[in-house]
Amino acid sequence: LGSGVYEIEEGEQAIVVRFGKFNRVGYAGLNYHLPSPIEMIIREKVDQSRRVEVGYRSTGRARIGGAVSATDVKAESIMLTGDENIIGLHVDVMWHINDLSKYVFNIVDPQETVKAAAQSAIREVIGNTPISAVLSNKKQMIADKVEQLMQHILDQYESGVMIEQVKLLRAEPPEEVIAAYRDVQTAKADKEKVINESEAYKNDVLPRARGESEKIVQEAEGYRAEVISKAEGDSARF
Repeated sequence: LGSGVYEIEEGEQAIVVRFGKFNRVGYAGLNYHLPSPIEMIIREKVDQSRRVEVGYRSTGRARIGGAVSATDVKAESIMLTGDENIIGLHVDVMWHINDLSKYVFNIVDPQETVKAAAQSAIREVIGNTPISAVLSNKKQMIADKVEQLMQHILDQYESGVMIEQVKLLRAEPPEEVIAAYRDVQTAKADKEKVINESEAYKNDVLPRARGESEKIVQEAEGYRAEVISKAEGDSARF
């Protein structure tokens, strides 16, 4: 009977399983369950943040500058954008347990389930987003959309998982096409430059041309008035 006494520390949670079926939740402090095999406890650190890496795997070795080196996983990182461009993404997902009974009984492999939900959500969001937005300063907005969609998917599974944060660590075209992509971007920049220069020339020339036109019109009006006045004077004198 004494073997059924157990303690739950802060940040932990336990569920009591009676004959393989969920019976109750154990909270922080001293608790009791009937001796095995009648009841068993399953405990987890529910406040502990856990991480899923999508598109890469960190090696644990530090690089110059303090960053941790990473290995690209092309099967996960390569995606198609909304305007049919190819891009490679590295994404970090932080999550924790928020319902232990659902976490234990509704999903077999929590880590893989979170990763599958992350990949599905990322591909859906990126598939509806142009590459210019992914490569610009809209990364946080995209990450927020991925987080919301992930949480929706996991809630449908009743997984007992809460997503804390989604981070886009890297977003760039694959190495095989990055040179061609840079050429395209350079061409677009050159096009914008020519357009801006043309607009500037237009804004400079048009006002001067209008001024010259107005000057000619005014001179013609003055000459016309002068000729008419002179003719009228000559006529009156005659």
